[in-house]
Amino acid sequence: MAFPMGSIIGFVLPAFMVGELDEDPEKEKRNVYLFIWVQCIIVTIANIPLLIFAQEKPPSPPSFSATKPPTGFNFKVELKELIKNRNFILLTLAFGAMYGTSACLSAVVSSLTLPFGYRSKDNSIFGAVFIIAGVVGCAASGIIIDRTHKFKQACIYICVLTTATFVLLFFVAPTGSVALLSLNFLFMGLGIIPILPVCFAFGVELTYPVPEAMSNGMMIVPSKIYGSLLGVIAGYIVHYGPFYCLGLFLANTGFAVVVSFFIKEDLRRLNLKQSL
Repeated sequence: MAFPMGSIIGFVLPAFMVGELDEDPEKEKRNVYLFIWVQCIIVTIANIPLLIFAQEKPPSPPSFSATKPPTGFNFKVELKELIKNRNFILLTLAFGAMYGTSACLSAVVSSLTLPFGYRSKDNSIFGAVFIIAGVVGCAASGIIIDRTHKFKQACIYICVLTTATFVLLFFVAPTGSVALLSLNFLFMGLGIIPILPVCFAFGVELTYPVPEAMSNGMMIVPSKIYGSLLGVIAGYIVHYGPFYCLGLFLANTGFAVVVSFFIKEDLRRLNLKQSL
């Protein structure tokens, strides 16, 4: 949840501090430098309460797994268990495709919308709507999963919804309508951002008793690497036309849809908890 909340500021703040590009390069440089200083100040202030109030450990276990007595941690052994877990590998592939697309989208959204006549301030609106809808989707998906424990279905629905919004983007973006494209980004955020909590929780269930930090960490690290590579590729091909880049994103989310169907819902932690 912290990722999308911070991203809201990242999308909206530049629209007010940097604004539209004009014909004064020196003014543009000053605005960008000022924006960087404001970022540094925000990050510094945000870390002060962390240094003062953060505790060594919470007063109560944060999860069912944490109620177990602490045992020795062996990175090689835990990593081997994850690699042998077919369902976890499939989940990581689906998560990586979705997360990489989400991370890459924010980096190239201006290049995607500029050919259709949208402005920088419009992109800030798209980004804010995208993230806010994603936060709402995270909360809703968490409540639904807590009640139903349908992790696989939630993963599939998220991937399908995101893929559908990218298909619609091919038709909505050329209209030049800020309202319609904002609505498209709303449903896109509602689909793609909840992949974070859903897959993290699903991954813990599939890999128990591997520590949660290990399973989540080994899911996010390759996804970030892939997202970076995808950003480089998208930044290159978007200059040939926005539809090429949209096709790349659509291929990623479509791949996630296919892979998610092959994941077996082996809820090890939940089944153990219910048997106790």
